[in-house]
Amino acid sequence: MVHSKCRGGTYPFSDVKRVIFPDDKVTWGSKSDNYNPPDYDSKVLLNKLWADPPLGKRSKF
Repeated sequence: MVHSKCRGGTYPFSDVKRVIFPDDKVTWGSKSDNYNPPDYDSKVLLNKLWADPPLGKRSKF
């Protein structure tokens, strides 16, 4: 079964559109030459201990 939860629409609580992938490009081993996702960090997740830090930011832990 192919994961579908995060494969379309917009990021939660935003107007930033997600990159749409066909089923054959979903697996991690698939090559996609034109993949260029937006840089997006949800403000809802900032400073939450359980969330990954924004890209380029170091974690305190």
